[in-house]
Amino acid sequence: MTTAKWHGEGGTPTSVAGGAMVASMSNVSREELHRMVDTMPAAELEAAKRELELHCIPYDDEPETPEEAAAVAEARAEPGWVPLEAVERTLGLTPWSAASS
Repeated sequence: MTTAKWHGEGGTPTSVAGGAMVASMSNVSREELHRMVDTMPAAELEAAKRELELHCIPYDDEPETPEEAAAVAEARAEPGWVPLEAVERTLGLTPWSAASS
């Protein structure tokens, strides 16, 4: 079983079991989430889907491959690339590395 990590409020890490995401949440049931979706205005469904998809992405705990390192270096060499830390400073946000530890 692979463990995926997420940074949601009120929940624990999500596990991947047989390809299905299984969330263990202390104060929210699947039934409650289903009710919320069932009553959501149709115009909001796409945004809700995108948000939920973000929480279903498993945490990549594998070592970086040479191909991934090359892709990162190539992306950073692109004109206009700005490091996340610079964006966080500009917006006055807590750095992701500090918030996720």
